[in-house]
Amino acid sequence: MLIRSTSHGNNVSIYYYQSTDTFTKISLDTIGKKYIFAEKKGIAWYTNQKNNETNSYIESSWNFPEYSRLDLKHIKGRILNYNSKIISNEKYLKRAINHYIKVWPKNALVPVHGDLTLDNIIFNKEQVIFFDWEHFNSKGEKWGFDIAYLLLSAISLPYFNSRFIPYKDLKCFTNLWKDLIEKGLDLEIAK
Repeated sequence: MLIRSTSHGNNVSIYYYQSTDTFTKISLDTIGKKYIFAEKKGIAWYTNQKNNETNSYIESSWNFPEYSRLDLKHIKGRILNYNSKIISNEKYLKRAINHYIKVWPKNALVPVHGDLTLDNIIFNKEQVIFFDWEHFNSKGEKWGFDIAYLLLSAISLPYFNSRFIPYKDLKCFTNLWKDLIEKGLDLEIAK
């Protein structure tokens, strides 16, 4: 079943195969190939990090001059809507922050997911799992970049069209942001 056809300008289509319970990402050009390669590299980096309980969820991959394919295991869990109010997702955002702190090495520069929003995280009882690594950058950014991106998207995306953020949601964001600064967010990113 086709899930998504070359959305977001990445030229990657996503299929779900119920018989094998896998998702397949396919691209027929060099643009999409770049995203599939980045995803494979990002998953490998992420799942190999110390203190990460996430096993690799790559089933298989193919890479030809004009065709790339990545088969991914279906991970059971909950994916949140990035347009939901931040206050309703607060406990999940805290879990994502704690996961990031546990998994990412606390170096000046660290590899980045590059598009960490709530709809790129799976939550289940045991784990938090970051997925959709198409924008992975191994050269990286300052520590905390991805989690700052997550919080900024969580406060801005739900209110983008209304251009108004309710006080209780702004207060929730402020508390999460302050907590992230206390946990080591680079002050340049914080500003």
